[in-house]
Amino acid sequence: MGAGTVETRAVVVRDTSAPATIELLSIDAPGPGEVRVALKAAGVCHTDYSVARGLLPIMRLPGVPGHEGAGVVDAVGAGVTTLAVGDAVMVSSIAPCGACVRCQRGEGAYCSREADRHGVMSDGTTRLHDSDGAPVFIGFNSGLFADFAVAEASAVIPVPNGLSLDVAALLGCAVVSGYGAIVNTARVRPSTSVLIFGCGGVGLSAVMAAALVGATPVVAADPSAARRALALEVGATHTLDPTAAGATGELEVIAPGGYQTIVEASGAIAAIDLVFGLLQRGGTGVYIGAPPPEIELRVSVLALAASGKRLVGCLTGEVRPQVDLPALARLHLEGRLPVDRLVTDHLPLERTEDAFSKLERGESLRTILTFAA
Repeated sequence: MGAGTVETRAVVVRDTSAPATIELLSIDAPGPGEVRVALKAAGVCHTDYSVARGLLPIMRLPGVPGHEGAGVVDAVGAGVTTLAVGDAVMVSSIAPCGACVRCQRGEGAYCSREADRHGVMSDGTTRLHDSDGAPVFIGFNSGLFADFAVAEASAVIPVPNGLSLDVAALLGCAVVSGYGAIVNTARVRPSTSVLIFGCGGVGLSAVMAAALVGATPVVAADPSAARRALALEVGATHTLDPTAAGATGELEVIAPGGYQTIVEASGAIAAIDLVFGLLQRGGTGVYIGAPPPEIELRVSVLALAASGKRLVGCLTGEVRPQVDLPALARLHLEGRLPVDRLVTDHLPLERTEDAFSKLERGESLRTILTFAA
């Protein structure tokens, strides 16, 4: 089974107008169907920054952000037979129950249980407590910016031999979100024209996936010249700065008649508004970026119906953790998915605020937080 309650350092957000701080919390032993993981690597996603700053008010406070990570199993709860103490694992931010109708249809990203968790485990309680014994919640139902985290076993996937924990961490969110937008949501096929707005970790993962399935052209749009250069290196056929004069006209020249698939991964208002007009008839626009919640999308219903265009949201690449994460790991190990290119630097856990600052300044794709133990 496993050890009892242990102490853990954790990045705790109590007030979104103030910097997050490192606190020493207690973390309980895993309950039935749960696993406790000693984290070794955690990617800093822009969404973690957004919840820590209150730009996305979706985390219960006090809360621990962090939702893409990898480490070693520290303890297992009753009924867990597929994992053992000492196993290297990666953690998905989605933990399908496997039993609800959505899970039975292969739609575990929209699992009924997951929709109701809101920062606690499936039994409605949290495993984290502060020095006063008060509950501390887990952002994105994960809480991976900590030495230890308890996760539902369905979200914990063995890491294959040869896969670095840095890469394993990124597979759980950035990579599967971009890959899944292309493969699971848009179901892009060879020779499909694809446009991707935003070349952060998710957008670049979408570029890699589009190239992998044989899409062409694969156009990456981002204001950063460095990110556009990287997009070309990992599979884009064309890049441009969407904020430059004449950019929309240039996009129309690259794909006359419009794009069959557009992935909006930037969260930028201008890009959000461009998707519908740049889609060809019957094309699919996938929204996976994370703009502020007050941003609304307005389109003509008549134009939508008459054109057959599809505008869809996509949660975490509509991930199926037990299917997609092992597949992504294999693709990387085969040299077909160079997701290690997303890692720009490493910082210790206690410098999480510095990682947030790098995101604010546009200096990093993915900072990997490291752990002393």
